[in-house]
Amino acid sequence: MEERTPAGSKKDWKAFFWDKLCGLGRELKSLFVYFPAAQGCIWLFTLFFTLMLGELFSESIYDVLEKALPFLVFYGTGCFFAEAVYQKTEKLRLRAVLYILYVIPAFLLTWLLYLEPDSFFLGQDALTISFYLPRYIVGYEVIVISIAVYLCFLRTRLSLEQYLGRVFAAVVRISIIYFILMIGTSMVVGIFIELFDGAFSLYIQVQCLLLGLYYIPALLRSVLPDEKEDSRFAEVLIKYILSGLVISAFAVIYAYVLKILLFRDMPSNAVFRILTGLFAAGLPVWTMNSCYSQKNPLLKLTRLLPYLFSPLILLQAYSIGIRIYENGVTPLRYLCVLLLFFEIIYVSVYYFKRQAVCLLIPLFAVFTAAACFVPGINMARFSLNSQQNALHKYIMAEESSALTQRQIDKAAGAYWYLREEPTGKAWLQSLPEEDKAKLENLKSGSPIEYEDFRHFYYSIKNTAIDISGYNTCYPIQVSARDNAENFTAYQIVYGGSSSAIVNLAAYLNNFPDESEETAEAYFEKHHEIPIDPYRKLYLEYLSYNYDRVGETYTYISFHGYLLEK
Repeated sequence: MEERTPAGSKKDWKAFFWDKLCGLGRELKSLFVYFPAAQGCIWLFTLFFTLMLGELFSESIYDVLEKALPFLVFYGTGCFFAEAVYQKTEKLRLRAVLYILYVIPAFLLTWLLYLEPDSFFLGQDALTISFYLPRYIVGYEVIVISIAVYLCFLRTRLSLEQYLGRVFAAVVRISIIYFILMIGTSMVVGIFIELFDGAFSLYIQVQCLLLGLYYIPALLRSVLPDEKEDSRFAEVLIKYILSGLVISAFAVIYAYVLKILLFRDMPSNAVFRILTGLFAAGLPVWTMNSCYSQKNPLLKLTRLLPYLFSPLILLQAYSIGIRIYENGVTPLRYLCVLLLFFEIIYVSVYYFKRQAVCLLIPLFAVFTAAACFVPGINMARFSLNSQQNALHKYIMAEESSALTQRQIDKAAGAYWYLREEPTGKAWLQSLPEEDKAKLENLKSGSPIEYEDFRHFYYSIKNTAIDISGYNTCYPIQVSARDNAENFTAYQIVYGGSSSAIVNLAAYLNNFPDESEETAEAYFEKHHEIPIDPYRKLYLEYLSYNYDRVGETYTYISFHGYLLEK
């Protein structure tokens, strides 16, 4: 007699899968309820980026899509802030005003990102703007996102421990679903490619769609976690695995400190990076673990970790202090000092008023604003002043023999730093001739700390180009990162389908390295590169990175024209 599965069992399985499917649909729908404009920007970015992976459009359309991508990133960040301020149907008119206002910084940053080499903005040339623009972009993104996340945190009316715990639980759940979907789509697309001779690019496009249409939007939604976001699996991860790993890392660090004290070793240069990583990873872990007070054997120990980190701040301060004393302030060391202040404030607040630790989120935005934007004290200006002072002491010395070797090395490092910085380069060029003469000894030596990597950029301004003997002129814009072998036979595509092979390495090898002025003078006289008897390159702007140790060109960028007979 045939066995049959009970009807009720079938109904239960159908109900189970239907409920899960409806739950996923409700989750996707909730994305537009809370962050509609930000979600729209993410989806448009995903769609445009996926389309750009295929050869579907003309070069002009690709250029438009390429410029649309950063605009969507900048504008999406602003929309996220607007929707964090006014959630759902709250004050729709004010939220619409913020939507409109954030078009301005998004458009401005995108325009500056693709500024023509011979353009100027607020009295600054394109080269100077391209040097400083990444700092402004990072500062803008970090400030807007951190304040928006803080506003979302306030809306939940949870403690910081509960909020981070629920966000972590949501991220774990979303990541598991994404991992399952990724495996499933990989299998389906792999079968399709194998049976129908499809291109591998289809697999990349599908994974990009999955990442942008589900995973990233779902992570965005997790900043406003629901009450149900409190899984047992996430609790086990926090209470036992993550907390245990952080405690183990502390044990290793303290063993290293004991080794320093016993053998009087100098701390490694990697100590600061390791301790920074420990603080960045440990802070959310010991914070989240505090919200699990029941059956938590590591709770008491994790609550002591901020106090145990306090002595390590002294080790960090010593490590970065030595670097600043010997070589002056640079933007990276400036950020390291800011991090030290942040850690000290965190430990102090944790000790005196633990509930106020959440205020460090807007404080982080304030620190970012100071480092990136505030005149006089931002990382670029502060570093510039430090390096100028180091070099000024060398210039003011009557004889270099009156200086110690450490002071000479510091001045050499300052000189090479200022040569790479647009404002510092202009300052060097404005020095009196007698001061420039004193710097010749520094020029002859290898750059201190910058000897492994050199960056060069040159530009010329022409109002007219001599094209006599040639029939066609094509605009060329190239930006490439590769190795020396490929740069000896680099393919330049022009006119849509035509191409030319150019030995860029041979051309760059002829550049003199005695001084910046000599190299600039060489570029002004040798900005044309013959390709063959019928074609040549005419360069207006050239930038390249050179690895002195490996003796290879790691990056080349240039703008100009290709002339063809």
